[in-house]
Amino acid sequence: MGDRLSETKPQPTGNEATLRLSIDGMHCSSCVGHVEKALQSVDGVVDASVSLADSSARVSADGVSPDALVEAVVSAGFEAEPIATRRSLAQERAALDARITERLHRWRARMIVGLIVWLSVSDGMFTSGGGLLPGWLKVTLISLAFFYVGSAFFASAWSALRARSSNMDTLVSIGSLSAYFYSVVLLILHQNGIALEHPVYFMESIGLLAFISIGHYLEARTTAAAGGALRSLLELQPDDVLRVNSRRRGGWPSSRDVLDRTG
Repeated sequence: MGDRLSETKPQPTGNEATLRLSIDGMHCSSCVGHVEKALQSVDGVVDASVSLADSSARVSADGVSPDALVEAVVSAGFEAEPIATRRSLAQERAALDARITERLHRWRARMIVGLIVWLSVSDGMFTSGGGLLPGWLKVTLISLAFFYVGSAFFASAWSALRARSSNMDTLVSIGSLSAYFYSVVLLILHQNGIALEHPVYFMESIGLLAFISIGHYLEARTTAAAGGALRSLLELQPDDVLRVNSRRRGGWPSSRDVLDRTG
């Protein structure tokens, strides 16, 4: 088995180039594994490592174009774009902050909308006529919030399905969509005079998405904190480095060598 893997995997030749990609849509270590597997399946790729903290991938490859790597990631159900190879550290820090902040704001908005709508409609059942809001308004609010909050889950599940795979968003999508459309069918039957003694699950469908969005928001906050630590490390690294060669044989450059070179 090991011999077969060694035959199929390209061996380093010393001519490899390092390519970097920005990855969007990863939520867990399983997503990282899917992206790494997709990148390593491209002919010419020697090694690929993916970081969930800053949503990026570093690929060592020989004769592979960035477009081929992006296509492999997209086929696996994620989004990717090449990162410019010659960027200053300030640009690196700005790009990292932008990616982390955008993800944090997206999940914060979904969490807030989901919780507000869920709390607004949790004061009574739709077919009982109770509560502060009329039933039709509850259905309208839940439907709008359901597809807004759930759009990220549904898109991720659809991408995984296209890649003949599955993830946690697949389970969330199946559960929430089943509860929502089951309730829609019961509501239509009730409006047409067919009264069935079955409860509807509109409130549960939006509540499920809202609570899982809380988890994603907390995850995004943790990632932002880790990104802050990573940014602090990047700030310690200088933009330019002066290499000083010693005129003596062996050993490190002396202080006099450094002063003569920089003075």
